[in-house]
Amino acid sequence: MDMKEQVYMLAIEKYKGIKDAAQSLHISPPALSIFLSNLEERSGVHFFDRIGKQFIPTQAGKIYLEHARKMINIRDDYEDELKKYIHGSSGTIRFGIHPRRTLYLLSQVLPRFSARYPDVELIPYEASSERMVELLLNGELDFAIINLTSDHPLLEYHLLYEDYMVAVVAADHPVCRKMGSASTDDDPVLIDLKEFNGERFILQKPEQSSRHYTDLAIAHDHAEPGSIFLLENLESSAQLAAEGYGISFNFYQYMRRFHYPKPVRCFRIGGSAEKTIYSIVTLKGKHTIAPMQELIGLIKQFA
Repeated sequence: MDMKEQVYMLAIEKYKGIKDAAQSLHISPPALSIFLSNLEERSGVHFFDRIGKQFIPTQAGKIYLEHARKMINIRDDYEDELKKYIHGSSGTIRFGIHPRRTLYLLSQVLPRFSARYPDVELIPYEASSERMVELLLNGELDFAIINLTSDHPLLEYHLLYEDYMVAVVAADHPVCRKMGSASTDDDPVLIDLKEFNGERFILQKPEQSSRHYTDLAIAHDHAEPGSIFLLENLESSAQLAAEGYGISFNFYQYMRRFHYPKPVRCFRIGGSAEKTIYSIVTLKGKHTIAPMQELIGLIKQFA
């Protein structure tokens, strides 16, 4: 950022004359004198009174010099911030994440990241996959963690982990006795959703990705729920299942971290036997700072 004009004027003020100021600037006195004359002529005002051998700022000169100092400070701040950015010690990272992922992922990742990069600002945006893709394409996010794919040519997908949907039931549900110990928390077995025909299904809203996969599973098994209860919050849905209020549906990785006084059992469901892919999505050609790669690495580690 070139601030030569302001630097020259501040030097004249500091040395109260042309000769010493020019020497400090490593230019000739005639060159500095011509610079000042041209600047005053363009501005239509004198910035210095020539009193004896000294240059004393006029009122206009005081106004100019006050703002010149501010401009120099802004330049210095800019260059300092730019240097930090280039070396990866500052900047801002904006990323999208599903609200339920914040329950266990951010608590592991963010403290570790911020301990290493205290001056890098992290701005999480909790939203649906569709909304995060929209923000990515608008340049409002640096990356997003989503479980939907798009063939948009500007999006790049990087595998994070694989997941699948499970039916969540109270631990004393009759189907648990029927299945015995075949299904464990570490290895849920596949179940036909017709086992729950006539029961209350706790489903998410149609716009939620979990509902999309649940609908596929219900259609796959030709299951017939007795009634449907809509609830957006997946945590609350699993809690209701624990209380025997109905059958809820959730992503397996989420249920692995589910904590509630009453236990639940999970069963893999047919329509989602194919794994759901979670990816870190970035925008092709978008410049990123080095700490972002480390942040993504931590997310991969703890996901």
